[in-house]
Amino acid sequence: MSRSKAELSLKAREILQFIRYRTKVSKTKTYFGSNENIATYTDVTVNTAKQLVNKLVREGYLERGYDEQKRRHLLYTGKPYVEIVEDMRNYEKRGLKSEKEYYEREANDAKYELELKQIRIEALENENARLQNKLFCSELRVQELENLFLSQGCTKDQIDMMIKQTQEMQMVG
Repeated sequence: MSRSKAELSLKAREILQFIRYRTKVSKTKTYFGSNENIATYTDVTVNTAKQLVNKLVREGYLERGYDEQKRRHLLYTGKPYVEIVEDMRNYEKRGLKSEKEYYEREANDAKYELELKQIRIEALENENARLQNKLFCSELRVQELENLFLSQGCTKDQIDMMIKQTQEMQMVG
């Protein structure tokens, strides 16, 4: 086998070393992170992370297992490889930094949404107040017209009949 085929790529070794580091600092000896998590911490795309994890499984560096809830986990098999000389503690910082930036963007978006909703609430409250004022004025006018008809000798029944006839004419027309 040629030298290039026998060795792992830098990113594959980086992923392998990251998974070993994460299982070394945890109480379990398995890694439960997703491909998205691996991609975030090792600075590759999700598709690349998936391909490299599959390659590491095929070549026997990792074992893939599933728990009772059908969640995937990875376990380092112990197969030797040439490690990358790098302090893996910085991977946690990189991931945390990207998560922090994501949640800051989310908070800013939520703050903007809140401001828009508050403006909308204010506009609706103003519209509600305007409509209540208009309704009050209309009720006053109706009361004045009713008093005018009553002062001219109409009864309440006659006024109700005129209202009913007007409504029927509006429905027909």
